[in-house]
Amino acid sequence: MGNKIKIAVISIGNELLRGFTVNTNLTYIGSELLKKGFDLTLCITVNDDKEEISQQLDFLFNNNFDIIITTGGLGPTVDDITSKTIADYLNIEMKINENIKKNIQQYWQKRKCKKIPESVYNQALIPADAEILPNHHGTAPGIYLQHCSKTSRKPVSIFLLPGPPRELKPIFSNKVLPAILKIYSAQTFCKTLAIRNMPESLVEEQSSGIANDKVKLAYCASYDSVKIYISGKSQKEVEKAVSTIEKKLKLNLLPDGIFTPAEYLVALLIKYNISFSSAESCTGGMIASAITDVPGASKCFKGSVVSYANEWKNQLLHVSNETLLNYGAVSKECVTEMLKVAELYNTVATVAVTGIAGPEGGTEQKPVGTVFIAVKYKDIIKSEKFLFSGSRESIRIKARNNAFNMLINIILINHQLMTQTQYSDNDIKK
Repeated sequence: MGNKIKIAVISIGNELLRGFTVNTNLTYIGSELLKKGFDLTLCITVNDDKEEISQQLDFLFNNNFDIIITTGGLGPTVDDITSKTIADYLNIEMKINENIKKNIQQYWQKRKCKKIPESVYNQALIPADAEILPNHHGTAPGIYLQHCSKTSRKPVSIFLLPGPPRELKPIFSNKVLPAILKIYSAQTFCKTLAIRNMPESLVEEQSSGIANDKVKLAYCASYDSVKIYISGKSQKEVEKAVSTIEKKLKLNLLPDGIFTPAEYLVALLIKYNISFSSAESCTGGMIASAITDVPGASKCFKGSVVSYANEWKNQLLHVSNETLLNYGAVSKECVTEMLKVAELYNTVATVAVTGIAGPEGGTEQKPVGTVFIAVKYKDIIKSEKFLFSGSRESIRIKARNNAFNMLINIILINHQLMTQTQYSDNDIKK
């Protein structure tokens, strides 16, 4: 396959170095390149400063990088200097692109502005002979240049992309990746698998012995899932490793293209035409939010009740005063009665959560992290007590995802995709 393709990203912006903005663009670019068989070689973050940007360009050209991608600094303000700096560095003239200028005018006219600031037309100043990468979500276009390295004289592909992720992502996906694939062949074959409801250490143990000199495995744990990245130079070897892992982790494997329990639950609810509702206390709407983040959720999700105070658990969800008095709001008895939300929304499937997320409110009997979760599917009810560790946020996220995974398992059992032996629990009642 020849020499390794060297790809660099220069993230430009004072706000990145000062911590005002999280650099999600870098994560996106790296992951999308990997999907196509390319490894990101280097990432650099610099201020909106001409000298700093030029110094990094010197380094990249002198070290024979093949592809340079810049993000940020293409807007209308005085600190948006990326295109001018790179044009000056390459000794290329800047010219007004009339089509871009027209697009900017139309954009501002739609906003019904009486006077268009002259500075916005800076976005129409484009390096001569550059290819325009249309931006359908903003006014600053992406820019594609090819220039010869000063040392090797080989062509270097340079992509200038806007900073806002909603603008960068479509340009990168629809224009930059196809341009790279037109010039270079993929150097590795990659596959990503996502595993739910298992800790990273156990996932690694279950997939141990698969990696070798032909296939590499890498792991990335999050609250939603553990991702396994399988890569190698042989497609056959990668597919063989993927098949082995899928067999070992079948019950916890998320379907291809699905990376969170919420996405998987919505897929199952839609597939089996199951209506769904939720009742939340300590999660404060996180369950409903995660479900409605998934496209198509309106086909299955009917609604949620967030009942933080005991009076509303009683009045809205009809949790009895006797239960609240005798067992408390954080109890198996309370969370089970919260499942009455299914009657309110007339749904087949329901989850309910109540607990102590902290940092205050815990007791010796019920410390911070105590969470009760109940799920109902048809006439099956399951309730479970958890003791989660971590911050308030992590406890709430763990509660949300465990609720999803409990309901997923019951649906899989009901539709004979998982056996009772594989998921044994005495609390399941018919």
